[in-house]
Amino acid sequence: MFIPLKDLNPSRTYPFVNITLILANVVVFLYQVGLEATIPHRAFDALLLSYSTVPSRFPAFLAGHASFEVSFLPLVTSMFLHSGFLHLAGNMLFLWIFGDNIEDALGHGRFLVFYLLAGVGAAMAQALTAPRSAVPDVATPQSLASTTRARRPRLSGSAMPTRHGGQDAGPAPGSAGAAPGRPPAHCTSPPPLTRWLPDPAADKMPAARSTAQPFT
Repeated sequence: MFIPLKDLNPSRTYPFVNITLILANVVVFLYQVGLEATIPHRAFDALLLSYSTVPSRFPAFLAGHASFEVSFLPLVTSMFLHSGFLHLAGNMLFLWIFGDNIEDALGHGRFLVFYLLAGVGAAMAQALTAPRSAVPDVATPQSLASTTRARRPRLSGSAMPTRHGGQDAGPAPGSAGAAPGRPPAHCTSPPPLTRWLPDPAADKMPAARSTAQPFT
């Protein structure tokens, strides 16, 4: 598994929208943890459910059994809820690495609109796959995936150090840290399989030498 550490693409503008989104997610998560520790468990689950996207609310709205706020407002609020620390850390890591370059390319306002629309659209698409599901959905990762995909065509030749198996993977081919004309050590092909196979010639037993004496 490759975990990106950073990118090597400096932004021309300060990504204050991206940093604000990260801080907002962290603050909401800390508030969420504080509520879980101070209020009854059943009350916390009910509060979390009210701000989470539940697919079955959309058919209920169309049938007139749920209000617009109850059905559609959680599409936005659920983007800032996380199920645990690792969930938050993974999402914020990718947003920190990729979000600044997309904000630099799109502009501050358009990046915020893009992020929110990607999250809402992803939650709606996920709800359409199981419209009668009552399972709440929080922090749909497709909004971050959309940010990652938006970065690829603009910065496809960029380098990104990663960590694999607990060791630094090193610079990407073509980056400043890579030797010209030679791929880094982690990108080289493994030795051919024949290197580890036994040599057929070595397995052949030498021909037995006759020790019989001629009959006289």
